[in-house]
Amino acid sequence: MEEQNKTVRRRAFIMAFAVTFLLLALILMALVLYLYPKDAFFKPRSSTITPTSIYIPKEEERLTLLLIGNDGTDAPPGSYMLLHFDPVSGKIPVVVLPPETLVKNGNREETLASVYRFGGSRLVKQAVADTLMIPIDRYARFDLATFSKLVELVGSVDYQVPQALSYKGDGMDIQLNAGLQHLSGDDIANIIRYPVYEGGESERCTKAADLVCSIINQRLNIALSTQIDDIFKTVVNMVDTDVAYIDYETRKDAAEMLTKLSIEPATPIPMEGKYNLDETAFTLSAGTMQTISEIIGHTKPLVNQVH
Repeated sequence: MEEQNKTVRRRAFIMAFAVTFLLLALILMALVLYLYPKDAFFKPRSSTITPTSIYIPKEEERLTLLLIGNDGTDAPPGSYMLLHFDPVSGKIPVVVLPPETLVKNGNREETLASVYRFGGSRLVKQAVADTLMIPIDRYARFDLATFSKLVELVGSVDYQVPQALSYKGDGMDIQLNAGLQHLSGDDIANIIRYPVYEGGESERCTKAADLVCSIINQRLNIALSTQIDDIFKTVVNMVDTDVAYIDYETRKDAAEMLTKLSIEPATPIPMEGKYNLDETAFTLSAGTMQTISEIIGHTKPLVNQVH
């Protein structure tokens, strides 16, 4: 029982930071709020898409990021997220994976945390790509110590809390009503780290992805900032990443297009799977793996579907 309580506390701690993936989801720019006035983000830059021009997204503008968040210690990261920038379909699919997720590492099967411990971010990137059979173009790993402050600086978010949340224990005091809420940074953390969702870790990861998508959709206008180039360069130098300036430069028009569409591009991919008996390893369901492969890898469905 004590070991189970430790597992709950550990997950509550690491999942509290999952929302910081929104920083990179917004093209790795929110950290620079420490360096730039907040109002500067919302001064529109001159558009490269003129009223008479027709912008057609290209397949090569798609980009899949593996986002890895740690707590600033030597322990393996506790948060892993895939974010797919897809201007062709006008979508930004997001999926959150538990650190205990089993992936292929050569001819072995290991958890994400174990793979990271052995080979770092690059090996995790390869292992996830091999397991899900999708291309992962870039990774970014960052420290989560400034979580609460950064969320507050980015700004609160309006979110439909699907159920009332009430939990006190393990250093947490979570009290949130159901319904539309104007969430602070602490509220966001509480939704993500809530340890007793009926659906367990699968439901928590799915809710984390849904909440991050809400923040992306409400803050995507940062892509129109007059200081976007300087912001990107500053933030990229503050994290461990193989994202290059050319990755950003060649997708600015695509990002601008998404901000002007009358849609919400960020959409969560539901994550389902099963833990082993001692909850040290999590196996993704075949359905989840197929969905990720179809949405992010752009493979055809294994079974013909009637539309």
